[in-house]
Amino acid sequence: MKISRIVVFLLLTTLVSRAQDAILSGNVKDGDNGQPIPGASVIVAGTTIGTATDFDGNFRLPIPKSGKVKIVCQYITHNPDTQEVTLQPGKTINLNFSLHVQVFTIAEGITIEARVNQKSENAARTAEKKSATVVTVMAAEQIAKGGDGDAASAVKRMPGATVEGGKYVYVRGLSDRYSKTTLNSAEIPGLDPNRNSVQMDLFPTNLIEKISAVKSFSPDLPGNFTGGLVNIDTKEYPNSLMMQLSTSLSYNTQSNLRNDFLSPGKGSKDWLGMDDGSRDIPAAVDGKVIPGYGADNQKLETLTKAFNKNVSPQQTNSFLNQGYSFSFGNRDSLFKRPLGYMAGVTYSHSFTGYDNGFTGRYNQTGPVSEVNNLNPDLIFKDSKMEEDVLWGGLINVSYNLAKNHDISATVLHNQNGTNIARYQEGEIPKDAVGLYQQTRAMGYKERSLDTKQLKGKHTLPFLHDLEVSWLASLTTSAQREPDLRFMTNDYELVNSGSENPDTLYGLSPSIYGPPSRYFRDMKETNNDYKVNFQLPLETKSGHPAIIKWGASQVVKDRTFREQRYDFRNTNMVYTGNMTEYFSDANMDLSSTSHVYVVDGYQERNQYDADETVRAAYTMADISLERLRIITGVRFEHDKIYVASHKASLEKGFLNNKDFLPAINTTYYIKKDTTNLRFAYSRTLARPIFRELAPFASFNFVGDYVEVGNPNLQRALIDNVDLKWETYPRTGEVISIGVFGKRFQKPIERTFNITANNPELTYRNVKEGRAYGAEFEYRRNLSAFHRSLEHFSLGTNVTLIYSRVAIDAKELADIRELDPEHPSKRVMFGQSPYVVNASLGYQNDSLGMSANLNFNVSGERMVVVIDGGDPDVFEQPTPQLDFNIRKDIGKKLAVSLNMKNILNPEFRQTQTFKGNDYVFQSYKKGMSIGLSVRYNIF
Repeated sequence: MKISRIVVFLLLTTLVSRAQDAILSGNVKDGDNGQPIPGASVIVAGTTIGTATDFDGNFRLPIPKSGKVKIVCQYITHNPDTQEVTLQPGKTINLNFSLHVQVFTIAEGITIEARVNQKSENAARTAEKKSATVVTVMAAEQIAKGGDGDAASAVKRMPGATVEGGKYVYVRGLSDRYSKTTLNSAEIPGLDPNRNSVQMDLFPTNLIEKISAVKSFSPDLPGNFTGGLVNIDTKEYPNSLMMQLSTSLSYNTQSNLRNDFLSPGKGSKDWLGMDDGSRDIPAAVDGKVIPGYGADNQKLETLTKAFNKNVSPQQTNSFLNQGYSFSFGNRDSLFKRPLGYMAGVTYSHSFTGYDNGFTGRYNQTGPVSEVNNLNPDLIFKDSKMEEDVLWGGLINVSYNLAKNHDISATVLHNQNGTNIARYQEGEIPKDAVGLYQQTRAMGYKERSLDTKQLKGKHTLPFLHDLEVSWLASLTTSAQREPDLRFMTNDYELVNSGSENPDTLYGLSPSIYGPPSRYFRDMKETNNDYKVNFQLPLETKSGHPAIIKWGASQVVKDRTFREQRYDFRNTNMVYTGNMTEYFSDANMDLSSTSHVYVVDGYQERNQYDADETVRAAYTMADISLERLRIITGVRFEHDKIYVASHKASLEKGFLNNKDFLPAINTTYYIKKDTTNLRFAYSRTLARPIFRELAPFASFNFVGDYVEVGNPNLQRALIDNVDLKWETYPRTGEVISIGVFGKRFQKPIERTFNITANNPELTYRNVKEGRAYGAEFEYRRNLSAFHRSLEHFSLGTNVTLIYSRVAIDAKELADIRELDPEHPSKRVMFGQSPYVVNASLGYQNDSLGMSANLNFNVSGERMVVVIDGGDPDVFEQPTPQLDFNIRKDIGKKLAVSLNMKNILNPEFRQTQTFKGNDYVFQSYKKGMSIGLSVRYNIF
């Protein structure tokens, strides 16, 4: 009772104290054109009490003072204004400001004017409030507070978003299949042939203006997303001359400052994220016909010896993780018209990995009623380490051709190179009890992304202010994996009961394949053309309305090539040293025992693919007194063609014409503060090229074979959203929403344990459903007590329930072992919950800010096991990060970052009769880093 009385007393005290505040509200406009000024600051002179205007230029500021005070209103490139008012407790005073642009004369008749600042967190909240769809916006200011270095790390702090593998975005718990990523609203290809989405770690945050996640479809958006469409807007030009330099160093407890860091060896250009050619197929071998054994052994010996002898991971030194960035921009003029430009470059070099990993594979040997445990197929200790280089360059130029006519061009290049080494060792009881296996996997992955975009926006007053916007984008992506090396051997202990047992080594290619080297090359071009027309109208009742229509075409072309070389032997005895085994001395084919190369090229493992999506849409945006309705339909005609070079294999082909209707409504319960949203739409999910490609390829790091299915079909999804949201003050939001999704023929990934080697494939199942609820709360804690004005709290929680029908054949196989098994399961990749929380501190007078961020998602199915064995689930891996920043003067800022403070274990498990069997596990380590930013101008 005493505690409850204290709580009630504190609440009453807080309410009374808030009721005594004077309220200052009003609007800030541009005195030259009458337009509202978003992001203008309104401050009580001589204090830290202040706020910023929203997109409509409105502000509301509680002030715990009385009597006469001076209110200062200011905005960059505008002359500030100061007004004096008399405050009374509990009273609301209306105060409006009109600011005039500061004019800088650089030549006769030339002036520079300001633009809207969209980098602030307040602007992001206002964009959400004014959006026609359910959307979340993360501006550059908010990204900087989190201390994130790439887009993937930043996105995971958005409501309902998680990031898998540090690269792939899951929105509302749905797998990356149901998410889509665009760059400046243009479609871009992913660099991973086995994924639908773009690898978000390719985009450094230093080049990002804002990130938006759209969760409800409207007809002017691409139709192939369901969880969310994530759009990355690159930085635009600043309002004035800006030049900035930053650098960072960080230390990971597992990866940095080691002298035993595993590496596959380096090339002279690895520091640039690209291979120098030393990993290419040897010139003596490339394009040559490798003779069969016994046909021309002299030539075969020469070709065998041509390959480099680096076949085992090396131990090397790992330094600290490093990051550097430089950017500059300005707003100037050209031919007496405004010209803005922005350029930036960023570079990072990092080390990650683990040597505490575990890998297990299991099988169920009989009916559920007769067995109590899963039998192990293999039990491995696992070490995997990566050295990663990522750099990017951006140039953005915007030009005002004439009044109401703007064009802009963006050129972006991202380059990434990753050195990967993995070593696994353990028992393989499925083949023989007491038989052990050692596996070495080494490779280099080079990824590049080039984007060139040109877009324009034109307003035509003579056509009733018709607005025409267009975009042309060409993106070229490439992924090279030269010389992926996979070397495996086995051994058993002889006289294991003695003090000094002997080790008997061997090679058993029939069990795990021969030593092999892979050379893979994938290239893809993506052309995206869009044109949109927007015509403002007025209804008979005098309410504004907009009619919008447009068309687009996206054309994708991909080529994939793979060359494999296997190494066989005649009468060779493997002694446990892989480097010695591949020595030139053992490649003398005139001797009685030797190693020789075999051409493993397969026509079926080469494919070409193309896709064309033509779309057109029409929609209306009608604003009534308290209701906004956006409705329309999008038509998409999609053709996908995938063909292996082996003509006898079935071709993957889709030809679909889909009408995708949508309606988004917003009811203004309280204008400018409280909304109720409802949305319905139909979207789709198409299979990607690799899933349709009818061949089997080996994933050397994942340790499985992947097989495409040319008979896959696209999935259709019906979506419903209902959301209540309120914005108590600028930059704050409280929202509650529910959503539902019905999937027709969703695509599931399946693990086939009946194959000779672990094998993944894809198939459509009949139906799936997902239902969820979302809650978001983001407030400054001064709402509860004025002493907490420097603190803010943010949290968002997403809860999802999903079910999908199990394929009839798969269900029959399962029920042979478990007759009572249900006919439905959770959807692949679907998390039952996603939680993000943050506690922030911001004190502008001290130039200090700090943020504590937490996120976690519930267990999700990552592998569907075919044949009745338990499916594989990834367990929750909570992450806690901390960032503190101190501004030193106006030019220098220093930040301390701590990542993955809890350092939880990453675990994928199978559960059988209440017992967990670890499929894979490891820890990533905790990181601590220091960064410095210097504003030169």
